[in-house]
Amino acid sequence: MGVHSFSSEQKDSLRLVPPFRILLHSDAPYFTPPNARHGHPHYLYEVAKAVGNVRADSPVPPVV
Repeated sequence: MGVHSFSSEQKDSLRLVPPFRILLHSDAPYFTPPNARHGHPHYLYEVAKAVGNVRADSPVPPVV
């Protein structure tokens, strides 16, 4: 679920959002990422990577 299952229209919309307007969350525990048994907040990095792939942005920098 989540960004992995976005339609092409949703991906196009995501590309139009300015980066400073994007707020990420994990949907844990309700949605699990592909190849995972359970949702967990530590999968937020996977959400960020998927958004970056859709937006064709540079890789996500580490969070302090």
